[in-house]
Amino acid sequence: MDSHIFHLYLLVNYDSLHDYPYVALSEAQDVIISICDEHICIDKRSEAILFSEADYIPTSRNISVNMEKIRRLVELYMGTDECSILARFTEDQHVTLTYYIAPPTCQRIHDLYSDGTNMTADIVVSKLVPIMDEIREAANRVDD
Repeated sequence: MDSHIFHLYLLVNYDSLHDYPYVALSEAQDVIISICDEHICIDKRSEAILFSEADYIPTSRNISVNMEKIRRLVELYMGTDECSILARFTEDQHVTLTYYIAPPTCQRIHDLYSDGTNMTADIVVSKLVPIMDEIREAANRVDD
């Protein structure tokens, strides 16, 4: 099974440091998907240090996310899927992959653009951004 069901939560504490309007959590996955109109961030729950479940309330909505496809795309570029993913919804389609290296204070950041300079980056961005956009649209349908 490639898709996983994530439960959608709505921000209710507007003083929260984790100020994404929605987060999606799954019992089967150790990730948090933070969702806003400008971008989406997928992180390990343990890495989402600003997130507090007390700042959110559960909604009645669930979204289906193909985490296996996302992991395969990230692994295509990074060689590992152990990183946070930030997809920005801008005209130039920008994805940032952040890989944490021991000790935990070290990180390697890869900024990927679909600009023709790196074929692998072009493939990853062209396939990853639409997946992230589907997640954002599914979250925003809650308000319909």
